[in-house]
Amino acid sequence: MLTRALRKSGKKSEASFVQKLPKPAFSAWLVNHVYWHESDLFQRLLEAGDHLRQAQKDVLPGQGLSSLKHAQRKVPKAIDSLLGAAQQETARMERPFTAQTERRFIRALEAIAQAPRESFDPPLGRFVEDLMPTGFDALLELAASLPKPDKPVVKKAAQSSTGGNVGKPKRPSKSSRSLSPGQTPRTSGRALLKKRIQRVRDNRDKAQREVKVASLSLQGLVQKQRGCRKEMDVLADQLAVLKKEIRQIESRLETTKRHHARKAHRLEKAQQDLAKLLVGDWELKIEN
Repeated sequence: MLTRALRKSGKKSEASFVQKLPKPAFSAWLVNHVYWHESDLFQRLLEAGDHLRQAQKDVLPGQGLSSLKHAQRKVPKAIDSLLGAAQQETARMERPFTAQTERRFIRALEAIAQAPRESFDPPLGRFVEDLMPTGFDALLELAASLPKPDKPVVKKAAQSSTGGNVGKPKRPSKSSRSLSPGQTPRTSGRALLKKRIQRVRDNRDKAQREVKVASLSLQGLVQKQRGCRKEMDVLADQLAVLKKEIRQIESRLETTKRHHARKAHRLEKAQQDLAKLLVGDWELKIEN
């Protein structure tokens, strides 16, 4: 739209510069729009994100749960306000606000709330791609940083000191019978726990690798989509120029047709007048 406006006003160099700029996805454009035109609402989102990140840090030692819950309620409220502003803008543009656009818009705002504002590249208000929240990675880091639970205390069964009737001794469990020499049930339990922890860590590392691969694949698809949109915008501009030229040619053709019809009419009238003069001259010659 800006490229066409600049071309119509005769600013061809500015239009060429704007055309070469990367075209943002519509959802990313909406995020940029509310950043620049709804600064008060956007500032509430940034402040809510700062408050939430600080509350998450405070709750790690096991305190500040009420503050965390209060901070978690602020972010959705700020997103709802910006969502309403985005819907009004799309209605003004007479462009449908699809469910997919809404999901991408909300996801981008959630990503902005999760990360420090100075960490974005490109910076806020200059996005060309959809943002992805880092919730999964943040959850893994949070789980890894949580304090380890205390070891459970095993209560020994109280033995009778009165010498009364005591039940039959319990048969050793399978784990006790299969213990190696010098190994106790306690050390065996620790070994099993270590194996389970290692297995969980291996699964976590595998999931992290799969997420990285999926992220790279997603980035590749986003770049392809952006390239296709650039080509589509270029073709749309070229089509608009061609349509304009066709309209101009059709207008000139209609004008030329009218001029041709008037001249043809004049030629026909001149031929008729000449024929009358020739007939009159011939009659005069006969009389003489």
